[in-house]
Amino acid sequence: MVLTALYTICIYTTGQLLILVSHVKFRNNKSITLIYKIHNLLFCSSLCVQLIPQFFFICLGMGGASLYLIRLARGPHVTWNKTSNPEPWNKLDPTYQYKFVAITTDYKNLKKEGPDF
Repeated sequence: MVLTALYTICIYTTGQLLILVSHVKFRNNKSITLIYKIHNLLFCSSLCVQLIPQFFFICLGMGGASLYLIRLARGPHVTWNKTSNPEPWNKLDPTYQYKFVAITTDYKNLKKEGPDF
């Protein structure tokens, strides 16, 4: 089955789940409402209470990994456009903190030791 449209907006207020627009249209024009699926997933008593911490920590780990990948992609050692800036690491000051956590190095007091390129 190929999905042609999926619109789901959920608002959770005062213990009620309101689905503003919630349907899936398949290729054969069947529309399936997702209200019961979302309600069963989130609020049904068949959901084990023991799984809630597992879902929390899985989401926390995935969010942290995503943020770290974004941080790595925006780093000074990554070149996205080789024509405009082929060596972006040469344009950084000596006070730029390269490491994720610097315990003993004070980057504010460093002096530039190499030549300019």
